[in-house]
Amino acid sequence: MTFRERWARFRGTISREALEREMNREMQFHLDMAAQRNAERGMRPEMAKREAQLAFGSTEQFKESGREAYRALTAENVAADVRFALRSMRRAPAFTVAAIVTVALGIGASTAMFTVVNAVLLRPLPIPEPDDFVYVGWAWAKGGAIPALSAFQYEFVRAHVRSLEALASYRTEEAFVGDESAAQPIRGLRVAGDFLGTVGFMPRLGRLFDARELQGGEPVVMLADDLWRTRFAADPAILGRQIRLGGKPHTVVGVLPREFRFPPAPGNVGYLAPLVITVNPADEGHNTEAIGRLRSGLTPAQRTDDVRALSDAFRLAYPSLATAGDGFRLFTHGEVFVESSRRQALWVLFGAVFLVLLVGCANTAMLLLVRASARQHEIAVRASIGATPRRIVQQLLTEGLMLSLIAAALGLALALSAVRAFLAVSPNALPPGTDTGLDIRVLGFAICVSVITGVVFGLIAAGPALGVRLHAALLGGTRGATSGHTRTRDAFVLLETAVAVVLLCGAALLGASFARLVAVDAGFDPNRVVAVRLGRLPPEYDSARRDRLISRLLERIRALPGVEQAAVAPSLPFERGRNFPVDVADHPELAIGAVELRIVSPGYLAALGVPLRGGRDFGDADVSGTEPVAIVNEAFARHFWKDASPLDREIQIGHFRDRWINPRLAYQTRVIGVTADIREIGLNRAPKPTVLLPRRAGTDGTPLLLVRGTSRELVNALRSAVVAEESQLAPSVDPLSAVMSRSVAEPRFRTLLVSAFAGFAVLLAGVGIYGVIASVVQQRRREIGLRIALGANRAAVVTAVARRCLGNVSAGALIGLVIFWPTRRVLSAMLFEISPGDPRALTLAISVLAFVAAFASWIPARRAAHIDPALSLRE
Repeated sequence: MTFRERWARFRGTISREALEREMNREMQFHLDMAAQRNAERGMRPEMAKREAQLAFGSTEQFKESGREAYRALTAENVAADVRFALRSMRRAPAFTVAAIVTVALGIGASTAMFTVVNAVLLRPLPIPEPDDFVYVGWAWAKGGAIPALSAFQYEFVRAHVRSLEALASYRTEEAFVGDESAAQPIRGLRVAGDFLGTVGFMPRLGRLFDARELQGGEPVVMLADDLWRTRFAADPAILGRQIRLGGKPHTVVGVLPREFRFPPAPGNVGYLAPLVITVNPADEGHNTEAIGRLRSGLTPAQRTDDVRALSDAFRLAYPSLATAGDGFRLFTHGEVFVESSRRQALWVLFGAVFLVLLVGCANTAMLLLVRASARQHEIAVRASIGATPRRIVQQLLTEGLMLSLIAAALGLALALSAVRAFLAVSPNALPPGTDTGLDIRVLGFAICVSVITGVVFGLIAAGPALGVRLHAALLGGTRGATSGHTRTRDAFVLLETAVAVVLLCGAALLGASFARLVAVDAGFDPNRVVAVRLGRLPPEYDSARRDRLISRLLERIRALPGVEQAAVAPSLPFERGRNFPVDVADHPELAIGAVELRIVSPGYLAALGVPLRGGRDFGDADVSGTEPVAIVNEAFARHFWKDASPLDREIQIGHFRDRWINPRLAYQTRVIGVTADIREIGLNRAPKPTVLLPRRAGTDGTPLLLVRGTSRELVNALRSAVVAEESQLAPSVDPLSAVMSRSVAEPRFRTLLVSAFAGFAVLLAGVGIYGVIASVVQQRRREIGLRIALGANRAAVVTAVARRCLGNVSAGALIGLVIFWPTRRVLSAMLFEISPGDPRALTLAISVLAFVAAFASWIPARRAAHIDPALSLRE
């Protein structure tokens, strides 16, 4: 069977019942006529029917031949319609380009946003049975929850949980694999418990870690498939071989499968190595990541009951570690990595882009109406030579579908580019491990949108075609026949105006919110400050050697021309740092469970440009001395001492609920200074109580350097200074202003995106208004010319024409405000220090639309006022 025959058989299912009825009537007619002729020859009626049936042959065979012919005819009709649609689009290139570009922008934008929504909210995790993968955390009765446990809580859950069939912990790290001098650090995971069983994978080669290895036995490692192939040439004899990991020998016991993915870990995982968890009941820091796999066969209610019983057992066994209402909690991946505000923002943006698609479709529909009016003579000719209304509608539907499918193909390409741009502008906007690639959902969405828009376009074009009066259309008498089309275009303008108002109001609110956000005083001066990240130190560096390197770097950098101050810090503002519980002996009821803790060197405040409100900065004596001292910010001082001076008062770092979290911290720390508040968490977050401690010898972690200077070549000079001191380092140097800009990248991107949507909608609304007014002027040229000839004032003509626009725009703006008002609250989570009903922002939105509408209507109104009566009356 040829391809054409297969295609015809497939398409032959259209109107099957009507075809069968028609063939049955036709067959019966021929049989009845043959039987009648036999009866006229003298045969009995029964014999006449039998002879007629035998002479006619099998009716089913004739029916099947008819079915095949119908299918072929249908396929030919479809193919002819497609060819005609393409020729028709080529004959009107301006219309085709305008329509395809408009619809492609709408489909592309909506598909791009759906791609993001699908990747973050809809697509399952790339692991087996993703719905059973959970995070185990802790929730407090007073509010707040964290998807992590203390080491002691983790061991308790591992020993007593019943609703999880596997439990594990992990920690991300980077380490050199192989020869440190020739290799770059590889990202990997330290894992504890049944990690692979929790994630749902098994090694492709080798075995799992055994219990002895997980408790700190022989150093072993499991390689990822990509690392195994690229670094070790996919050698199957790798098992049992020793390789260097982080400068230490490890035995390879397994290779992970190629499809292994671990969503919480950023980037690709190069290896797995055992993680030894040290359990200390006194350490209540929730720093142990816990993941689990739900046991099959349990209902959600049974799982909830098990977690509640687990929490009750923990509180009963360890009353000092949990109060009434505190307990364990299971989190989904979306709850951990997709904040409710981010989830809501994604749906808001998706709704906004859907409105843009609606405006684009409305504008294209108006183009189609104009074109349908111009094609009335063509449709009339086709109808007069026998084309049925069904055949004409089929042709117009095919044209609409071809238009939308071409636009969808272009829009899909635009969507992929837009998603890449989205990630380039706001790389941290999506959770780690999010796959924004093309999948069946995205393709299905693009196809559904294109088919729906194509059918709508075809029906819009078919409306005027079915209402054509043949006699008038063939004689060219279409004057006055388009008044209904004008009313339809008025309705589309009303729709575009309403949507534009909704988007303009959202853009105005987001713009005002963002302006207030960037105007917030961060508490420090980011100008002329550069942050130097040293990167990972070579493995031979111990704490003493690291401290000596930092001291030499500070000396070298402070000696550079143009450097005003240099200091050491654990992290930058807007980056998460350490937090510790803190209280004071005379006010234990004011204890804070999580105070921002920064371990810094002398000069830190001067490098950031943070003013001291009282007391003094750290000095060299504080670094080398033994007395515990601290500097607190104003928020900390207000919390504990109200308006009293905190200087020389003592605080207890690591003390909470009448006990020390870590016995090594069991001492009093004297406050020597008070600094201005810094918005450590973000510009949109109020300053948190913060404690600064002097960085002393042996402090954990590789810090970063903050340098304030005036030299334009400071960035290159700093990079050269670090490399000159330690050639194995690859420092990254960023201006602090760039770090501050990245902290507001997401709200800035949302604002720009919604503003772009609003601008596009307003532009299309303006084009629609212009098109409607211009068509009205064209239809009423004789009337307007007659009025001018009779003495009408040209200004009055402009006013009369513009009045039509004013009515439509006013009604559309009112409808838009009515739609926006009840939905404005969805923007609340995206706004900063501004009400979602702010009158100034809404007034600005209406003013922008009014200006665009006035300009769009003024052009054709001005043209109407300059119509030559003599020429118009002769038309």
